[in-house]
Amino acid sequence: VAAHTIMTEVLAAWGAAQPEQLEVAIESFFDYFRHSLRTYPDTLPALRALRDRGLPIAVLTDVPYGMPRRFIEADLTRAGLLPYVDYYLTSLDVGFRKPNPRGLLQIAKHFHLTPADFIAVGNEPKDITAAQAAGMSPVLIDRDGTATPAPGVQRIATLAELVGA
Repeated sequence: VAAHTIMTEVLAAWGAAQPEQLEVAIESFFDYFRHSLRTYPDTLPALRALRDRGLPIAVLTDVPYGMPRRFIEADLTRAGLLPYVDYYLTSLDVGFRKPNPRGLLQIAKHFHLTPADFIAVGNEPKDITAAQAAGMSPVLIDRDGTATPAPGVQRIATLAELVGA
C-alpha cells in the first residue's frame, strides 16, 4: 500500500486531512527510518571492483509502510552508492516483500539474464530464502559472525570476500 494512501487515512482519522500536510507527514514519518543508514568501509571498493568486471549491480530492498522510492534513491545517493547501482527496486515496486522471490526475478528479467546467472547477497534469512526460491546463488553477509547459514549457503563477513580482495 502506497504511503500516500496510508497517510491520507491517518491524517483523516486525526482530523488533519489538509493536502499540504500530507507531504510533510510523509517526509516526517519516513525520516525516522532513514537515520540508521550507514555505508560499511568495504562497500564502495567492492562495488568498484564489480563495476570494473562489468557485472550488473542491482538492489532490492523491503521498505516500511509504502515508503516512496524517492527516499531510497536519496539514501543511495547520500551513501555514494547510486553511481554503482544499475537497477533498484523496492518491495512497493514489486508488490511483495522478501522472501517472495518476485523482486529478484524482476531484476534478472531486467538484465535479460537467467536467475542462475546471479549471486544474491543479503544479510537476513529472508534474503537467502528469496534468492533460493528465485534460483539465484545466495550469499549471506554476516558482519558480526553470529549467523548459522543453511547448508550450501556461502557466508562472508565483508564484501571484500565476495570480490576476492
